[in-house]
Amino acid sequence: MNSQKQFACGPKTKTYILAGLLVLFLISSIWLAMEISRGLRSNEWTPVTGEIVSHSFWGRHRHSRIRWHVVRVQYSFDGNEYSRRVDRFGDASSAVAGAPITVYVNPSNPTELASEKGLLAIDYGIPMTITLFSAAAAFVVLCIIYSPKDDYESEINDTLL
Repeated sequence: MNSQKQFACGPKTKTYILAGLLVLFLISSIWLAMEISRGLRSNEWTPVTGEIVSHSFWGRHRHSRIRWHVVRVQYSFDGNEYSRRVDRFGDASSAVAGAPITVYVNPSNPTELASEKGLLAIDYGIPMTITLFSAAAAFVVLCIIYSPKDDYESEINDTLL
């Protein structure tokens, strides 16, 4: 009886891990494509001046003067009033309640807005990181699955005979 424990997972487990990584890659790629598309579309959105209703901090650098904020903005577009949350990067003193803010509104869907035009790292950074990580991990798992295997047990048996 072999008393040495083996921690290597079998081919079935490796296949499941690979499948999970590929599903994660697919989902994060779709998310990344949607964020890039939204960022590119926002270049044509209408600027509107609104008012900050409330804000909260986002990220690790809570004591820094310049950081990301999640800001609730009240604005009007085409005679209708809206109140939505938007990510905003800037000075902490400019994110106080009652302060004016310029947001960019999607004319075809006024509930969709952005604090800046174009691609923002805050929007596509997380899906890009997940996409790259899952692709690299899937590549490593594929290399492990298809790497040449040495069958030491049969080699020892052949030597003893």
